[in-house]
Amino acid sequence: MFTYKRPVKAVSLDPDFSRKNTRQLVSGGLAGQLTLNEKGWFGNKDIVLHAGEGPIYAIKWAATFIAWANDSGVKIYDTTTKQRITFIERPKGR
Repeated sequence: MFTYKRPVKAVSLDPDFSRKNTRQLVSGGLAGQLTLNEKGWFGNKDIVLHAGEGPIYAIKWAATFIAWANDSGVKIYDTTTKQRITFIERPKGR
């Protein structure tokens, strides 16, 4: 169980959620933070992967990549290198 101070708009589970000892999920919402939550043997750990660009509306986790959409566009994060790898700008007028 996780408690957040603002509404959560999107959640995505690690594709190997049921097969790993550390249960990971990514969440985002009106607070404007993309947070990686990890529940392991010694408790919970929250890591803010991105913040400061407005609400997060959608998240998709596929293989080792996490993609999320906010007001500025779509960003992709690689969990193996722990880096943001690309940014797709939102089209003008949309």
